[in-house]
Amino acid sequence: MTCKSRRSRVFIGVVILVTFYYTFAYFGYYGKRHCLTFWNEEVTPHMFSPWRLTCNQAEEKSRLESFLLRYRNESRVMYHTKKDVNNVPILSTSLTEKIDAIQRMGCDQPNFMCGHKDRCGLACQIHHRIGCLLISYVTNMPLIHTVDRDEWSYSNKWSDAFLPMGSNCTPGKNTYTWDWLPDPNSASKCHNVLLDNFGTEIPYPLSWGIPVTQEFHNSINSLKPKIPDPFVWMIGQFAKYAMRLNQTMEQKIQLWKKEVGFNPENATIIGMQIRRTDKTDEGLDTFHELDEYFIEAEAYFKKIELSQSSGRESLPRIVYLSSDNTTVLEDAKTRYPSWKIIGFHSTLSESLTSRKHGLFEIVRDIVLLSECDYIICGLSSNVCRLLYEIQTYKDFMYDSPHLKSLDGDYDYALKGLHTMSRENMKIWTISDKFAQNCV
Repeated sequence: MTCKSRRSRVFIGVVILVTFYYTFAYFGYYGKRHCLTFWNEEVTPHMFSPWRLTCNQAEEKSRLESFLLRYRNESRVMYHTKKDVNNVPILSTSLTEKIDAIQRMGCDQPNFMCGHKDRCGLACQIHHRIGCLLISYVTNMPLIHTVDRDEWSYSNKWSDAFLPMGSNCTPGKNTYTWDWLPDPNSASKCHNVLLDNFGTEIPYPLSWGIPVTQEFHNSINSLKPKIPDPFVWMIGQFAKYAMRLNQTMEQKIQLWKKEVGFNPENATIIGMQIRRTDKTDEGLDTFHELDEYFIEAEAYFKKIELSQSSGRESLPRIVYLSSDNTTVLEDAKTRYPSWKIIGFHSTLSESLTSRKHGLFEIVRDIVLLSECDYIICGLSSNVCRLLYEIQTYKDFMYDSPHLKSLDGDYDYALKGLHTMSRENMKIWTISDKFAQNCV
């Protein structure tokens, strides 16, 4: 037998083995699809069946469920929802402890790098970094927060205002990478993928909302109507975690409150976020005159007065006004002299030319606005959407709603194809049918 003939036979044998493997992986035992359809840890690097050349949502979800199912009974899931969850604070604490537990896992475990390489404003940055935390939570992988290496719009660092986010791990051979910006070379044609040094590709974990354990799913559903929208409540919880202020920033906030007389414990305060610098070019739908804000504020004050006993005096009209235009605050004081209008001159946070100097100021305005009884803003703004999310874990004196949007509806907008569609703004768990088909 010639060498050429022998090589040909070896090649044909390899082709037959590979074909058999993928056929077996695709159909599973006795014709059933199973959890190794897309994932096999016995092969190094991890072996997947090939991705399709076009976006296929059904395949994408099967790949994700296959990956997530691996964690259902694994010991590296260090923290589970408490069995006695019977109120919202306990569930919130349980979720925070799970996030912390994941970040404390050993750095020899799979981890991933995530941040946001974009010069967008703080609320946009926070939304993408909340996404990083969500991926960490969903995949049970410690987060390596890349904020110090990202494109960052501000002269102050993240750590100048916030506590560190993520783990203490450093990139290694077991580190996956994630990027929110579109990747034309992504194996998936639907979204980017989490990619490690061995070429392992994990589908975008947030494609269909936030996947959670069945136990957590049952707990959050048992607390309705206290949690009417589980998705927004979850985003709010991760926003609270991401935006933990350091001690210096906490002290600055208290000094600013005293400076302007901001005391929501003793009076009803309405917050207004009035954007100007980047709204003048976006059309009439997102630019709103000052009077529109005050008409809505007056309507809310009257609503509260009507809900109270007839003997009560009218409420003092108090407004906390946040704007990126230095003239808006003085203009409001001039046009509404009977109102108490408090605030600071332009935060510079949304001014594209001056944004880098405004980190502390925009953090201050987000914190103070979130403590108001009612907020008037536009959900086309990342800041307004962040405030809406933060409100889910706040206690209020009056019944909802606590926010009025002058434009747009709520969505969770992210870069590229990663924005969650409205039908997927939900929490979900792996179907029992899919789990039963795993062998």
